[in-house]
Amino acid sequence: MQGGTTAVGDNLTINPTASALLVGGSNISANTLTLNNVPQSSGTWGSTTSSAIYKTNTYFGATTGIVTVGTSTLQQVRGLDNEHRLE
Repeated sequence: MQGGTTAVGDNLTINPTASALLVGGSNISANTLTLNNVPQSSGTWGSTTSSAIYKTNTYFGATTGIVTVGTSTLQQVRGLDNEHRLE
């Protein structure tokens, strides 16, 4: 995401053929997050080099930027457990 972007209006969706390259040190807000068609928990997300709670280099480029997700969509999916959540 380019510098100056501070919010994603609704859902941030990242598919496995793409990744979000966040500006180092940035904190982007999104209402919800979906990775590879799987809804994710609210909290902070980023690469393993970030300070995010949930870290994955599959969907985030190696920067210190993070995405703060305000709403968990997990509660809307019946039968989804931690085994199926991407972290």
